[in-house]
Amino acid sequence: MKKLKEWRNVTDKLNEITNKSWTAAQVKTAWKRMKLKAKSNISGYRRSLQQTGGGEKPLSPTGEDEAIMAITPIDFEIGSNPFDSDAASTVHVEVPNVEVLLLLSIIKFTINC
Repeated sequence: MKKLKEWRNVTDKLNEITNKSWTAAQVKTAWKRMKLKAKSNISGYRRSLQQTGGGEKPLSPTGEDEAIMAITPIDFEIGSNPFDSDAASTVHVEVPNVEVLLLLSIIKFTINC
């Protein structure tokens, strides 16, 4: 119940800012898509860092991708092995107010759709 209430609060604020009438389900779906895209971008970046053979430096994940990762770290966990020198390191990102970031990201997402 508490999560549903919070999704409604975020939806109300988003609707107030954008003057649109989103449902909580639409906002939740948009957030899920953003998490999946960020996870894909960060995973691709990490994979490309492990490749050999030279070539161009891979594009770093965007600030938005890193912020989403910081908000939902469990979705981005990487197995670690103390005996593996190639193990990926954890990225620590300072995140502004989570609610504001979520609203701004969703607004950006809706503009791009």
